Amino acid sequence: MNTIHIDKIDRDVLADIRKELQSELASVGERLGLSLRMGGCRYSNDSATFKLEVELLSESGRPVSKEEKYLNENYESLGIPKDWLGAKLKDSRDGKLYYLRGYKVRSPKRPFLIEDVTTGTGYVTTKMGILRCSIA
Repeated sequence: MNTIHIDKIDRDVLADIRKELQSELASVGERLGLSLRMGGCRYSNDSATFKLEVELLSESGRPVSKEEKYLNENYESLGIPKDWLGAKLKDSRDGKLYYLRGYKVRSPKRPFLIEDVTTGTGYVTTKMGILRCSIA
């Protein structure tokens, strides 16, 4: 076992620690069927505290966000067909494909979260933006 002696905790040391822990967390998360990620970190010269984020996985293997959970539980009251949840949606204006990823309760103007199928880029849109789509 190769060990090194660290005299002071700084950004570089924490970056190395984060890299080591990320790989270990990925294997533990895979074994448990969870998403385990390192969050923010607070540190001083002699100690550090990392935030650990643990999330359940959906059927597709992605972490379930609170916005996605809210959408899955309230799709009827939001006026969204059940078969749109997790399906590819085609925008009638430009023909692009999107996934409907969630609903942000505290965002009244553009509460719906969508993700571009090809690039994985996330966007926000209005209810009319969602309703002009159809299942691809």
